[in-house]
Amino acid sequence: MKRYLFPAAAAALVAVLASPQDAAAQNNWSQFAVDNEWSNNSNWDVGFAPDPAFDTEAVIGSTTLGAATTATVNVNGALTTPTVQIGQGGGTSGTVTIGAGQSLTAVADLSEGDFFIGGSEGGLGVLNVAGTLAVAREIETPTDADFNSTLSLSGSASVTAAYGFLDRQFRIAGPSVSFSTTGSSPGGDGLILGGGGVHTWEFGAGGVSTLNVSSNLDLGGTLAIETPGFTPSAGDTYVLADSGSVDANDATPSGFDNIDTSGVPGLMPGTIFTVGSVAGGVNGVQTVLSVSQAPVLTVNRQTGEAKLKNFSGSGATLNFDVYTVRSDNGSLAPGSLGGLGGDWVIANPTANGLAEISPTSDLALAASQEMSLGAIFAPAAPAEFGDSQEDLSFDIGTPSGELINVPVVYEGMPNDTLVLNVDPSTGEAQMLNPSGFEVAIDAYVISSDSGSLEDLTWSSLDDTGADGGNWFEANVSDSQLAELLTVGGATMDANQGVTVDIGTPYDTAGEQDLVFQFALVGEEFLRTGKVVYGSQVSAVGLAGDYNEDGVVDAADYTVWRDAGANDVLPNDTTPGTVGPGDYTVWKSNYGATASSLATAVPEPASAVLSLGLLTIVALRRRG
Repeated sequence: MKRYLFPAAAAALVAVLASPQDAAAQNNWSQFAVDNEWSNNSNWDVGFAPDPAFDTEAVIGSTTLGAATTATVNVNGALTTPTVQIGQGGGTSGTVTIGAGQSLTAVADLSEGDFFIGGSEGGLGVLNVAGTLAVAREIETPTDADFNSTLSLSGSASVTAAYGFLDRQFRIAGPSVSFSTTGSSPGGDGLILGGGGVHTWEFGAGGVSTLNVSSNLDLGGTLAIETPGFTPSAGDTYVLADSGSVDANDATPSGFDNIDTSGVPGLMPGTIFTVGSVAGGVNGVQTVLSVSQAPVLTVNRQTGEAKLKNFSGSGATLNFDVYTVRSDNGSLAPGSLGGLGGDWVIANPTANGLAEISPTSDLALAASQEMSLGAIFAPAAPAEFGDSQEDLSFDIGTPSGELINVPVVYEGMPNDTLVLNVDPSTGEAQMLNPSGFEVAIDAYVISSDSGSLEDLTWSSLDDTGADGGNWFEANVSDSQLAELLTVGGATMDANQGVTVDIGTPYDTAGEQDLVFQFALVGEEFLRTGKVVYGSQVSAVGLAGDYNEDGVVDAADYTVWRDAGANDVLPNDTTPGTVGPGDYTVWKSNYGATASSLATAVPEPASAVLSLGLLTIVALRRRG
C-alpha cells in the first residue's frame, strides 16, 4: 500500500524533508510578456529588445519599474547586445538560454560589452549555453552574486571573451565545449576560477572539454568531478586547461582548494584525484587532472585494529616511504603500534599522532595486500548520542616526494549514530541503533543520486502499520524514500539486538551511494546516519551480551572477568581488547534483551524541520 495523503503540518514537513531543491522560479520577462524570446519587444520594459547602438545595458531580472523581478529569456537567432546583467540586485533573478544553433554577441559600443551572471547584493543569474556566445570584454559571476548563480556549458557550446572571473557555479559538460579567453584583465589574468566558486567538469569515456586561456590561469575554489555512468581508472589523465601560465601572479600558486569526487560512481577506496601543471599544449602550460591509487588505512571499529591495504585488484603495486595517522581527539593508542618492521622507523608516537618513515627504501604493497599496524584506534566511549570519535586522518608519502591525504575506511558497526544496514547481494535493508543510547525518531530519508533505490520492494513503516499507522510516505522514487511520523515518536532501543526491517529498498545492480538521514523527536533538523553494506543482520549483537544468549545478565560478567587481556569479546561495542569499558557496557545494559521497535508515549506532532606530526617529512631521504 502506497499512501500519499498528508495532514497540513506533515505536508509542509515533507516538502522540506523529501523534495529536491526547487530551481529558481521561471517567469516571463515582464508581467505582460507574450513569450520569453529575446527578440520579442514586449519582453522588455522599455518596449523593445536592447540595441547596442542605443542602449548601454540589457538587464534581466530587475527592480526597475515595469520590469519583472524574476525573468527568463531565450536567445532566438544571431543577436547582438550591449553589456548584459542577469539578476540586477538582491531579490532579483534571471535566466538566459542560448540553445544549439543560436548565438549572442555582447559588443563594445555604447557599453563595454561585458556579461555579468548574477548581480551585486545577492542577485541570482543563470546562463545556459549550448550555442555560441561572444563577449567583447569580461564574462563574470561576481563574488557578491547569489551562490547559485551559474554559467553552464554543454553540447557544442562555444564561448569566447577577452577575460573572465567565475566565482560562483561554473559547469562544463562533455568533451565538445569550447571556452576561450583571448586577452587578460588589468591584473594580468586571462581567467580566474575564484576561491568562492564550485567549478564542475562533467564527462564520460569521451573525455573532458579543455579551457583555452591565452594568458594566466588562476585556480581556486572547489573542483567538482562528475562522471555519471563512468568510473575513471588509475592512470587516467584529463587536460582541464591549456594556458600561458598558471597562477603566475600569486606569491604562492593556489590551485584548487578542494577536489570533490562525490559525483564519481564506483570508486574503490584509495582512488585519488590530483591536479598539477605540466609544460605543453598550444599556450605552454596544461592543467592536468590525474587519477591514481594509494594505500588506504582501514580501521575496525570493534577491535581498533588498523591496516594498510591496497584495494587495487588490477595488479598495481603501490609504493610509499612514509605515512602518518592523526587524531585531534587523542584517539590513538601509541603502545599498540606494531610498526612495519625492517628499516621503518617510528617517530615519536602519541595519542594524537603516529608516523613511520623508511629512510633507505620504499615499501611495495601488492594488489589486495594488507599489513596490520596493530590495535591503534582506542577512542573514548561516546558521551552522548551523536558524539563521534571517528576523527582519524591518514597521509601517505610517495617516492616522488608527494604527500597525499587518503580518506580513512572504517569497518564494522559504528557506535555514535543510527545505521542503515544494506545487504548488497539481496537488496535487503534494516535500520539499527548500535549507539547504546535510546532515541526516538519521527522521520527518515534514504536517498541515492544514481537512482539505486527500489520503491516497489521497499517495506515502509506506513506499509506495515507501525506506530498506530501514523507513518506516511513522502514523494517516493528510485532516488528517494522518505517517511514522516505525524504523532509521537518511534523509540529505537538502546541495544544492538534491535533491527527494523524495511524490505528490499536497494537495487543490487545500482551504485553504493545511499545516504541515510533521520530526525530525532524534538529536533528541527535532519541528522545524517551511516550506511553499512554488509550481510543482512538478524541480530547485530546485544551490547554487553558476552555469551551471546540474548540477555545481559550475571553470566556475561563472568565471561568478561575470565577473559584474557588480549581477548576480544563477542558483541563488543568498545574498540580494542578486553578492558574496563566492557564492564561499563555490561553494567549499563544489565537486564536488556533483544526486542523490537517500540512506540513512545504520543507527543505533539513535530515542528516543521528546517532543514608537528608532518615534520617527519622534512627528514625523508632522497639521494
